Amino acid sequence: MKNRSRWALWGILGAVGILAAVLIAVWGIPQQQALPDDALLVPRDVASLQDALARVSPGGTIALQASADPIEGPIVVDVPEITIVGVGGKATLIGMGADPAIVLRSDGVTIRNLSIRAASIGLSIASNDCTVEDLRVESQRVGIQLTGAARSALRSIEIEGGTLGVEVIDSRSTSIEDLTVTGASDYGIRLHGSWNSVLRAIRLSESSVGLSLESASTGNQIQAGSITACSIAAVEVRGSNDTRIEDLAILRSRIGIVLDSVTGTLIQGCTIQDTSSSGIFLQRAIQNRVLETVIKTGQGTGIHLTQSTENNLSYNDVADCLDAGISLIGGSRNLLMGNEIKDCLIGVRMERSTQARVLRNYVSKSGSCGILVSQGDDSRFLDNTVSECSFGVILSETQGNTLLRNTATGAEKAGMLLIGTKGDNALSDNQMSGCTWGLAVAGASRDIITHNQMTGNDVGLLLADLGSTVRIEGNTLSQNGIGLLHQTMPTSLAHDLASLGIVMSQRSVAEIPILTNNIFADNSEWDISNDAAVELMAAGNWWGEPSVRDATDGSISERVSLQYSAWSGTIAVGSGSDAVSMLLGRILQLALAAEGFRVVDLVGMGSTNLVRQALLDADVDLIWWSGVDDRLAVLADEIPSIVLPTSAIEGWRLVVSSSLAAQLDEPSISGLAAWYGRTGETLRYTTVSEFDDESFEALMAAYGLTDSVKSLTQAEALEEVEALLKFGAVDAVIVGSLEETLTLSGFLAIDDDLLVLEQSPISMVVQQAIVEENAQVRHILEVLGDRLTSDVLHNLMSRIRSLRKDVGVVAREFLQQEPGNGD
Repeated sequence: MKNRSRWALWGILGAVGILAAVLIAVWGIPQQQALPDDALLVPRDVASLQDALARVSPGGTIALQASADPIEGPIVVDVPEITIVGVGGKATLIGMGADPAIVLRSDGVTIRNLSIRAASIGLSIASNDCTVEDLRVESQRVGIQLTGAARSALRSIEIEGGTLGVEVIDSRSTSIEDLTVTGASDYGIRLHGSWNSVLRAIRLSESSVGLSLESASTGNQIQAGSITACSIAAVEVRGSNDTRIEDLAILRSRIGIVLDSVTGTLIQGCTIQDTSSSGIFLQRAIQNRVLETVIKTGQGTGIHLTQSTENNLSYNDVADCLDAGISLIGGSRNLLMGNEIKDCLIGVRMERSTQARVLRNYVSKSGSCGILVSQGDDSRFLDNTVSECSFGVILSETQGNTLLRNTATGAEKAGMLLIGTKGDNALSDNQMSGCTWGLAVAGASRDIITHNQMTGNDVGLLLADLGSTVRIEGNTLSQNGIGLLHQTMPTSLAHDLASLGIVMSQRSVAEIPILTNNIFADNSEWDISNDAAVELMAAGNWWGEPSVRDATDGSISERVSLQYSAWSGTIAVGSGSDAVSMLLGRILQLALAAEGFRVVDLVGMGSTNLVRQALLDADVDLIWWSGVDDRLAVLADEIPSIVLPTSAIEGWRLVVSSSLAAQLDEPSISGLAAWYGRTGETLRYTTVSEFDDESFEALMAAYGLTDSVKSLTQAEALEEVEALLKFGAVDAVIVGSLEETLTLSGFLAIDDDLLVLEQSPISMVVQQAIVEENAQVRHILEVLGDRLTSDVLHNLMSRIRSLRKDVGVVAREFLQQEPGNGD
């Protein structure tokens, strides 16, 4: 009995196995994918696919036998939620003429296991929620085209040849997974005006452009895959924002990824190799991120940015590029952080780029230069390491840059080089070792070099053909061949720089630097060697150790004076803490420092009374003073001082809305009073809190406007006062004449024709002894006094408030302008 049961069981299992084999052979599907009972089999049940489409109900299934003759298109699917599947292998569909081989016009259609050959378009989808799986397409023009479709899903697709593999037009939420496109001449995939698509595990090769996102295709994601052998670019994103490109491998293309006129793009975890132009190219790109991406063996630049702003390039690995690893041309406020750049011609190149932040990057073995900055302003270079490069860091024709806590080692030529700079570059706490020249400064002006360490170099610090007021303070020069070498421009250095396109014009007369509080120790040949014709002044430095001023043990060449300093003198500059006083104080500080004065900075020290008392106590030598003449005369009588006036006046002005101004017969407060007398309409006034009630009442009474006051609001912040007028919440405001920005926005300041509002002339007050000791001070201040008019100060304050610029930056820009040009 048991044997009989066992034989019966084996018989059943054998029958099932035979049935499964038959199903696989005949139907092309395993048993678990058996067709529904009501499926229409072509050609068994119906003769053609067109007949099946005419009979099938919504939600039904049409099975196409692969063994049958190819089906000729065009086929139009207009029955919703049906499935068309090839069985026994891929059923073949042939499209002739200009029409697509098959068009999906109804929603929810599924196409599976087909092979399409088409003269024009293989598959066209113009409906929603369609799924295409296990499809092979050979097309002379477009493999698959989606137009106005939503939530389409393409999986396990192979497309070969043609002009364009997959084209997605005005469609949304498309999912493309496991797609292979080979040899599409123009584009592998092209998204045009389409959004929120996800492309995963794509493989594109041998196209002009592998993947193109254009015409406001926003919010799309590319996740994993590979793109190879593209003659223009592997990926192009143009005018399309918020794209994510992750874990994509790109090989042997002209450009890896192009971002043009985009924002919000993320490129992360990608690998780009063997490009002939650039690994990643950003143009007119704003606020994009390139993170943790590997770029290697490029014939051009690794990452290239031009005219791009506020982009983040962080933690990338760039190597073996025949041009720059990272290149910034123009643009501003870009961040380079934590990148590793190795074996490139230039590690980081920046031209005409401003306000960049270059932080904690590691650059090594650059053939020409580790970091090259030319004609760029106000950038920050912090905590970078540059090693084994020809030049470590070069700043050429730059101004206002900061180099802090950087390390340059093993440079064949200079660890760091300032060449032809324009001023206000600051080098502090940097380390330079094992170089021919630790730091070279040639043709520079008004730069500040403080607290750096130059050790173990052939020459610690090279100075050549300097401009005015280069300050070298608090540095350590130890264990070099020569600690400091002063000479004319070395021919070898000029030749090396010429190969980088840097040519420095020769100075007819070189200036000497301000050299003080530096430590010279254990330099084998000379602590200071002067090979130039002009005498070098080196009083006030330390020799051997920080506590020893005695230069007995120092090794000093001829034409070096240890008795005199290059400082023009020391001046303490003070100002109030309000915005106008801060600006004026910074202008004084920078103007005097540029002429070689050591400036004690007491700018923004406090109230007007505190500044006045500091001058009386001789704690400051020079202050700004805003006040009426009799108060100034009293101040001048109390101390031996000299008053140098400007033509600028600080006071109050009444500003009205443009609609009210249009109703006045004349643009004056008397005109406002006449308007009130004529109309009887009351007004809403606002003032800043510094303009007290007593002053307001006096103004109203003087013009007969007391009864015109509908309301009076006092605000602490000037921004609040201006906002109330701009939003129409009030009709007239009283604001400071130099700080307000309303008149730059179309509002009208009406004349105080009765001269009721206080107007205070602005002057400089300087200790008499300072002027007597140095006539140059008086000349500097008189030149400033001529330039600083009310209009100039108002313009400078508007840059600070409207453009949110730093006070020091605006002061520097003012001083750099030629007198009369933009003042």
